[in-house]
Amino acid sequence: MEEKQKLKDDVPPSYSALPPKEGYSPVIVVDKPPDYLWLSVFTIACCFWPVSILAILKSIEVRSHIVAGRVEEAKRASRQAKRYNLLSICLNLSMIFMIYAVTILALTPVWILIARGNQTDSNNNDTNYI
Repeated sequence: MEEKQKLKDDVPPSYSALPPKEGYSPVIVVDKPPDYLWLSVFTIACCFWPVSILAILKSIEVRSHIVAGRVEEAKRASRQAKRYNLLSICLNLSMIFMIYAVTILALTPVWILIARGNQTDSNNNDTNYI
């Protein structure tokens, strides 16, 4: 029994629990907003990276606001990180669509000429053997 009391008394001061100061109340984040960091890393690797850099910065900002206890600012930064990520994904998809559209539009006349060329060649090679 004395040993347990002695161990409790020998706790270093840095580990002792201090009572909260008067007028101070610790901030408890109940509704922690998502930081979308995983999505930001994905979009910087696979999508439109200039916008994804902004998304990563906002994701990191969310975490720093949460640590500081500024929940409303963290929620605002979370919404901005989500918007930047979605913008990056949409820009990437639109660029892919535009590349396919330009490729198809550019190659369609070539395909038509090739098809017509094959028809003329087959007509010229037809000879009547009587």
